[in-house]
Amino acid sequence: MRRSLWCWGVGILLLGVLFTPTENGRWQCGLCGRHERRFLALSLPVWRRTLSTSYHDWFDDSVRRPHDHDWVYVGCHYRGNMIWGILACTMTRMTLQDEIPLLPRDDLSRKAVDKLFSLSGEARRQEFRDFDGIDPDRNSPSYADWWSHHSLWQDVFPPPANQKTPHE
Repeated sequence: MRRSLWCWGVGILLLGVLFTPTENGRWQCGLCGRHERRFLALSLPVWRRTLSTSYHDWFDDSVRRPHDHDWVYVGCHYRGNMIWGILACTMTRMTLQDEIPLLPRDDLSRKAVDKLFSLSGEARRQEFRDFDGIDPDRNSPSYADWWSHHSLWQDVFPPPANQKTPHE
């Protein structure tokens, strides 16, 4: 009797381990740029490691604005268990964040951060998707097209090289 209970207990424990849902991937905060690699089991973090980004370093040094992190999946994520799983990838890179510290004046950078904080999570993700596909060089046609269609950023990001601002 004891032996069969022990065998059943070990069997159930083994099945639990084999079929525990896990996820492994990277997340990045849409507000401060904090970037983490995480392993989750049953949706709970087992381990997490912070990765450095230039925007997060700048944000931490210059802005330090309190907020609840707005975690966005970046890169590839493995979801499954020890028996089966899938790999799902996203192309989101948040290059818009990388450009903010490079703006010509610090007050413009802070204004850009204010704009990120003013957007809803979905609107912020859409802005990231729209910017991710362009060449941020002011001479590129993709930048000119993005700039002309995104009035939210026109008072922060410089106009395309072939276009003057209204007060120039």
